[in-house]
Amino acid sequence: MYDARWVGAHGIGRHAQEVADRLPDGWDRLFHDGGPRPWGRAEPVRMLRRLQTLPDRTTVVSAGYNLPLRGWEGSRAVATIHSGLHLQRAVNSRRYEAGYYARHLLAALRRAPLVLTVSDATRAEVAELAGTDPDRIEVIGNGVSAAFVPADPERTPIRASARPRVLASSSPKAHKNLVTVLGALARPELRDVHLTLLGGLNDVVRTLGADLHAQGRLDVRTGLDDRELAAELQAADLFLALSLQEGFDLPLVEAVATETPVVASDIAVHREVAGDLEAVLLVPALDEAAVAAAIARTLAEPPSPESRAYDRVAVRKRHDRDQVVTNLVDALERRGL
Repeated sequence: MYDARWVGAHGIGRHAQEVADRLPDGWDRLFHDGGPRPWGRAEPVRMLRRLQTLPDRTTVVSAGYNLPLRGWEGSRAVATIHSGLHLQRAVNSRRYEAGYYARHLLAALRRAPLVLTVSDATRAEVAELAGTDPDRIEVIGNGVSAAFVPADPERTPIRASARPRVLASSSPKAHKNLVTVLGALARPELRDVHLTLLGGLNDVVRTLGADLHAQGRLDVRTGLDDRELAAELQAADLFLALSLQEGFDLPLVEAVATETPVVASDIAVHREVAGDLEAVLLVPALDEAAVAAAIARTLAEPPSPESRAYDRVAVRKRHDRDQVVTNLVDALERRGL
């Protein structure tokens, strides 16, 4: 069975939708009516009660990090950990979340028969932070949906002016490193560049971005579906991926799939998924001057159309949704689950 309650317009949710749509015959949904949200303080008990209604030896795979309380005799619940951020207490601002991760999830991952992850970088984090046996952690990968491979490769800018347009993922969470993004865009050498943030903001970012907004150089887009996001990426001159930590960073790969040049932070997972791509320039994550210089350089001398097309084909082959499901099913079969 597959717990697809994570499906939605966010990182885990998009992964969940693509996997749920591709599972082979014989798989069923854990909750047919959508079910309650798969996180929060009541989730471990709620999931345990649901699993106790299932036949013995039923394997349940979650698209996210929810696992039941100890007590399900089957012990065949498998979580998908998309980032080590979910295991680090310091990044969870609400007390009950910190308790969930520290007291429940880490122990549940140690006793799980299998843990799925999306990258080698995340696999290493799960082994270290949760103390899970590395041999019980499988990398199934992540993939690009068909929406990010446009039928018409012609780039059609979506902009109200002739300013170069830069996109960046945003979130209220500090790991997205928006302070550096905004600091770089405020530098004189980028004074003609427009920034579009994709996602939510926190009060600090709103304050730091006030000047850019007043200059008409900043806007925010939220709630985009895959096709809308693909159109935004294809129309941009550059995508910024300056996170301090990620489990995979799907938007970076999606940007490459739409042949959009990328400036990204030099972190382990970015080196893993895109370090050899010509359209991706890695920079120190917290160095505003280096980031601004990389943006200016890429806008002035973007990668050639040929190299961007080569990278697009490469990421489509490496990060294929069908292969993700094959990897998932094979991992279960190898363990008799």
